[in-house]
Amino acid sequence: MSRPVELMSAPGSVRLHLLAMADTAMPGFPSGFLIERFVLRNGRQFRAAEFTGAARGKRGQCFKNAMELALHNPRLSYVEGFGGSIIPIHHAWCADADGNVIDPTWDRPQDRDYFGIAFEAHAAWDHAVEHGHYGLFEGPRGINLPLLEKLDPALIREIKEAHRG
Repeated sequence: MSRPVELMSAPGSVRLHLLAMADTAMPGFPSGFLIERFVLRNGRQFRAAEFTGAARGKRGQCFKNAMELALHNPRLSYVEGFGGSIIPIHHAWCADADGNVIDPTWDRPQDRDYFGIAFEAHAAWDHAVEHGHYGLFEGPRGINLPLLEKLDPALIREIKEAHRG
């Protein structure tokens, strides 16, 4: 019974999930899931590692937990993307220069898979202050299209063309 969980948390399982989601068309949205496509095109695999830091942050506040940890540790980047074991979710964590995950939110991060985009912590913080919330890719008003367009204008052009066609 544990075999499927092992397969789903194997390195690369989140990437496979993103590939499946990115190609899924929805009524009125022929280009699939935008954040998944964005992370797939611009992100990378991160190596899960056991958390050896201080106390964990609050569950359900991964964006805040990761940003605060990265801001207080100049060796770390803030990373936003997708992580999980069986069903990946939008998540944030930190990473060192070698791509090792430092996840201040989830228990047993070494048993999970991570795929995302690293950002310099102070740039992510400036964005959070300007927009009034943690998390870069989406917020209270939905997907952060201006940021996604700034970081990957070709993707947004493709989406706009798909909506016209």
